[in-house]
Amino acid sequence: MPSTINFSPTSFIFLKVNGFNLSNINSLGVINNTLVRFPVNAEYGQMIQYRPTELNRFLIQRSSIISMDISLEDVHNNPLSIPSGAELQVTLKFDYIFPLPEQVAYNAGTIFHYLKENPIDEIVDDGAEELGN
Repeated sequence: MPSTINFSPTSFIFLKVNGFNLSNINSLGVINNTLVRFPVNAEYGQMIQYRPTELNRFLIQRSSIISMDISLEDVHNNPLSIPSGAELQVTLKFDYIFPLPEQVAYNAGTIFHYLKENPIDEIVDDGAEELGN
């Protein structure tokens, strides 16, 4: 690698996103804006590749994202000093959830809901017509 960073003093790196309120717990049990914690599983000079086994998802109550401030911290929540010119790559995926236009009934799609919305009128049989005549 053209630029290397010595992450060996810490066993985990915490990727924080400032500007969003995320309800995630850091290494000390405090809720802060930690997006992901990944292990330092490579020797000095090697590339750390982390692909989570389980997706981390957070609901962000914003309609637009103009900018993000990303920082790295060690297990003691101290900022990591990254030399200028170091190459770091983070891939984030954002899914937009659009609210439903109207409130949907909790039992929508059930037979009970269908019968409640479309009642069946009972046919009164007065017995005037007989079969076979």
